[in-house]
Amino acid sequence: MERPGHPQGERWQDRIRRQLAQARVAIFLVSADFLASEFIHAEELPPLLVAAEQEGAILLSIIVRPCAFQDSPLSSLQAVNNPSQPLSGMSKTQRERVMLSVYQELRDVFKPPSPPALPAAGPVGKPDSGTESKAPTKPKRKAATRPTPHAEVNPAPKSIPAPEAEPTAEALPAKNSTPAAAKTAGQKAVVRPRKPRPKK
Repeated sequence: MERPGHPQGERWQDRIRRQLAQARVAIFLVSADFLASEFIHAEELPPLLVAAEQEGAILLSIIVRPCAFQDSPLSSLQAVNNPSQPLSGMSKTQRERVMLSVYQELRDVFKPPSPPALPAAGPVGKPDSGTESKAPTKPKRKAATRPTPHAEVNPAPKSIPAPEAEPTAEALPAKNSTPAAAKTAGQKAVVRPRKPRPKK
């Protein structure tokens, strides 16, 4: 008949030895039948006691029924409940308290390791080479500045050249002037009206 967890043709004793060699925790349900088993004393307890002493394996003994626990090889290890108060003599609430203490003892042992901390996420689109690429930035517009009010300065008026003086009668020689008049240039010329000639 095939045992659960044991493939056909496998020597179950070899499998037990392998599992005992890999065990980190062992829970013993101690009773008179447990202590009377030769196989347990010869095959199971020795490697587990060595693992507890050399590798820090955890061995927990739960006293199920009254037995001579003090005379067994397990007496050097602290039992979960008092050997004088086996589970068979406890109420349901007391048994649940014993199971809770077992859970609290093994909680940290079977706690899954926390995943390694991930590195801080860098900016999106950051290249692997370590050089950070920056997106082109738009040039900032300069704020329009209003001119500060100041005194209005009128430009200096351009100098207008003085008009040239019109030539007077003194400067211009009279037309059809006679040599006598030319001699008296510079003197004021007196123009006399001509007398009308008598008609013939």
